[in-house]
Amino acid sequence: MKPFGVIGNEKNKAYLAACFAGERVPHAFLLTGPEGSGKHTLARRIAAGLLCVGDKSKAPCGECEGCRKVGEAIHPDVMVVEPAGATFKIDQVREVRSAAYIAPNEGAVRVFILAGCETMQAAAQNALLKIIEEPPATARFILLCADRAALLPTVLSRVTELQMDELSPEIIARELAARFPDRKPEEIRAASGTVSLGRAIVSLEEANTDKLADAYMAALSKGDELSLAECTTGLEKINRQECRSLLDAVDARLIACLTLQNGVTGEQITPDDRMVAEKLTKTQIFAIIKVVRRCGEYLRYNVGQAHIMGMLSAGVWEAIH
Repeated sequence: MKPFGVIGNEKNKAYLAACFAGERVPHAFLLTGPEGSGKHTLARRIAAGLLCVGDKSKAPCGECEGCRKVGEAIHPDVMVVEPAGATFKIDQVREVRSAAYIAPNEGAVRVFILAGCETMQAAAQNALLKIIEEPPATARFILLCADRAALLPTVLSRVTELQMDELSPEIIARELAARFPDRKPEEIRAASGTVSLGRAIVSLEEANTDKLADAYMAALSKGDELSLAECTTGLEKINRQECRSLLDAVDARLIACLTLQNGVTGEQITPDDRMVAEKLTKTQIFAIIKVVRRCGEYLRYNVGQAHIMGMLSAGVWEAIH
């Protein structure tokens, strides 16, 4: 159950357990709460329950093939859609509507997780309404929204809303200490003062992202295939958010290398960044940036982190040569 471990929210978890045990799960959920409140985690728990092929009375079991794939973000019947830019576009909703009529690949249903629904304009919400009013029998929808007031009353009337609990600083601190046993108590206390567990985790992971990016740039500065392969192999077990953060950090570091080649030295340039700027041409660095961004796009479409790291290693080596 670790991939779907929602902290707190006992009423929500009890309600979902009853739904799965009775096999009477609403066709559309709305999960509301601030950023970092656990909406994505609860959405994965719901998706796993819908696609669980184990004991239905204990869904999601966390052990079957369906649960495993949802937990690793590689299940072909789970589609996660995030806003394309500042808002969730109507074209994205139309793509979801079209995909909803495609038969499931492996599971009994297809699950669509729509994040950032508070950014949907009225036209996009009305387009969404058409599919959640009369959904295909094999489609389920999970809407994630930071502010329910941003949604039309007609949309709210067609979904089952679960509001995320607000966690106390004590609960957040306890969870952070368990997740980050190597962090100092004062770091845990400082992070636990944030408004949500998710934001607290991000604040502690940012420092780790810098370390991972340092390691990758060090491997890239050596310029040999073995160093790159060893580095990316060591990164295969990072979680989805860490993978996204790492790709963004490496992208920024490569941009800094290009800036350095143009004679502008930034404050954050490291010796390894400088070595990359000296060893590689602009054409090679541009090609590597394309690979990094392409990996980021694949990550958005549910490709697993291990596959992403493999693509990064092979793509960067090809870009260099």
